[in-house]
Amino acid sequence: MEWAQDLAHRIALALEHARLFDNARELFEQSASANWVGTPDGRILACNQMFAQLLGFASIADAMTTPALLLYEDTEEARSFAGELSARRRIAGRETTFKRHDDGRPVYALVNAVGEFDDAGRLSKFTGFMVDSQ
Repeated sequence: MEWAQDLAHRIALALEHARLFDNARELFEQSASANWVGTPDGRILACNQMFAQLLGFASIADAMTTPALLLYEDTEEARSFAGELSARRRIAGRETTFKRHDDGRPVYALVNAVGEFDDAGRLSKFTGFMVDSQ
């Protein structure tokens, strides 16, 4: 009987975690901010429709296949972003200039990001949120 109760408790916890994950995923996707998950080497692992629209992509898939360095107006700014995030672990309200993929126009944005670090303390990926500051 104790084993069955433990199993039922674990199943209930798993269902609750799945529900919370679904809620977080929906918030990420439906947010009014441009959200993305990236890696220090410039890969975009996930993004929402607002991210794709703000940066002039036809779709989320198009945005995710573009190296992050190409999203910045100045590639040095991309390197500086990764360095700052590695050092501070979190960035809030950083003014950053991106460029639209479709027409090259600048996009002035305020960026917030939180890093995830491996066991050795190296930045492994980050979640970023940006809003158009114009």
